[in-house]
Amino acid sequence: MTHLDGFEDFAAHLLIPSKEKGRAPLAPLYGTQEYCLRELRAGLEAGVREFVVLKGRQQGLTTLLDALDLFYLQTHHGMVGLLAMDDPKNVAFRRLVLRRMLESLPKSHRYPVNTNNADMLEWGPPNGSILMFAAVAKREGTADNLGRSKGINYLHADECGAWPNQSAVSTLQAALAEEFPERLYVWGSTAQGPNVFKDQWDTAQHAATQRAIFIGWWRHRGYRVRRGTALWKQYAGEATRDEQTWMRAIKRRYAVTLEPEQLVWYRYQLVEKFRGDETMLAQEHPCLPEDAFQAFGEKFIAMTTIQHLRELRAAEAPKFYRYDFGRYLDDTTLRRCGESEAELVVYEEPDPNAVYLIAAHPWGSSSPTAAAFVCQVWRVWPDRLKLVAEYHVTTGQYFHFAWVIQHMVAAYRSFASSKSWNPVYWILELGWGGERVLRELDRIQNLGYGYSPVALEDRDRLTNMTASIEYFFRRADTFSAGSLRQMKSTPEIRTRNLISLRDEVGRGHLLIPSEPLIDELAALRRGEEGDVDEITAGAGQPESRAITAAMAVTLWLEQVMAEVAEVLAPKETGGGPEHVGEELVGNFLSRLKHRG
Repeated sequence: MTHLDGFEDFAAHLLIPSKEKGRAPLAPLYGTQEYCLRELRAGLEAGVREFVVLKGRQQGLTTLLDALDLFYLQTHHGMVGLLAMDDPKNVAFRRLVLRRMLESLPKSHRYPVNTNNADMLEWGPPNGSILMFAAVAKREGTADNLGRSKGINYLHADECGAWPNQSAVSTLQAALAEEFPERLYVWGSTAQGPNVFKDQWDTAQHAATQRAIFIGWWRHRGYRVRRGTALWKQYAGEATRDEQTWMRAIKRRYAVTLEPEQLVWYRYQLVEKFRGDETMLAQEHPCLPEDAFQAFGEKFIAMTTIQHLRELRAAEAPKFYRYDFGRYLDDTTLRRCGESEAELVVYEEPDPNAVYLIAAHPWGSSSPTAAAFVCQVWRVWPDRLKLVAEYHVTTGQYFHFAWVIQHMVAAYRSFASSKSWNPVYWILELGWGGERVLRELDRIQNLGYGYSPVALEDRDRLTNMTASIEYFFRRADTFSAGSLRQMKSTPEIRTRNLISLRDEVGRGHLLIPSEPLIDELAALRRGEEGDVDEITAGAGQPESRAITAAMAVTLWLEQVMAEVAEVLAPKETGGGPEHVGEELVGNFLSRLKHRG
């Protein structure tokens, strides 16, 4: 028996504790349950054995997966399974529920049980499978024994959003079989805000060996309000612009068109069950996966604005690159790679007729929570900014980051003809390590620091390179008096930049293909007391991309917009070509040499 054949027959004989009906058969399944089962089957048929299930509240998914525990271990002999949960009391309750579900089956659909205690459930021969029970410790450093010394080939990990740390997940993953042909691992949870489960979900969306399954509330056939009822009369009406945004996204991604009865149910839930708290509703009943992982606190950018950003994301496929840093700048190369190992994502190649703006944020330079090296390249119009490339790493060397900045400026320097070219505007966050990066750039420009002895001996070659670099790194005040090439983010400046960013996002002036950047914008929250100088990412989430984007917007508004208005038409009128230029060359110094 493969791919869950016979599960529907099993479900028809299985009694479950139903909230609305008491003890009742599992069949017929909810729409949410049918969809999850269908996705599990599709993954298994494709050779996938590990699944990450993002669900909402009261969708019947916990019951479905409990039934799967009993079904799979009895139809696959000799397996070692584990049901891992967030709390010992929850484990005890679920063990009791599973025991009663098992006892409800006729003898034709179950094997006799040899062992049934607080630690495990063991079926007798000829089956011989085992289901163990475990709770994840709540305190740091006490979850390291989860799954240790146990060879597990079946896993049901539940409420992973409440697990305390990555250690619990990593320790358990180390105990999982990697080659056993019938292995099956399901990690499931409601979102419960930004947490370790968010990392699992992000990984599963792109992993070759995992499948991400999102169960939207709109798949539940019961989540609708009947026409003519008091609730219908109270909440019926045409969809608002914001509602249309996420309804279009659902239709585009999942080929599901919401009906008016469903929209009325959603409005009723928002007003009467969640008191207008969109964040809590999104966590419990998410419309889209990205809505689920919401930090609590007052949002800095409205959810509907974030949804518009996601809807406007460009459809073109990006290219992924990784730097191979050598001992010297001239033996450093850039190579194509897969998405999972990418440091640089290029959404649009350099266009010879475009103007670009580069914003760079060294690790920790603006705040302790902005712990990443970020370099963003934005294409500029008088009325629009479009992110065309983004470098992001959480570890690294400051001098390597200076090399990356140099490369980005060099690669996106734009030539309108052989005798003229557009400038590349750039800005650097100067706090903490930013000063170190700026000094490194100055030494490269003035002294050729970082080149190999061979390069330094070739005076003509070095002269050409430094001449090019001299142009690349002209101060911004060369183009407009009083402007600087660096910015040091005091709390006041940081807040001012973020407010500018929010305004331009709200006006639809930013085109952002980077999903991680949109996620960071969605995570921004006001301070606990509503202080305007305490805008930060909720729950300790990353914010370096958002801070870098705010710097880019500030430079655009205060200097670049006025200057490019003289040479570029607004994007809204179709001005400026948007075709893809030449691919970035592997060795960026060869690019410098030929352009120098």
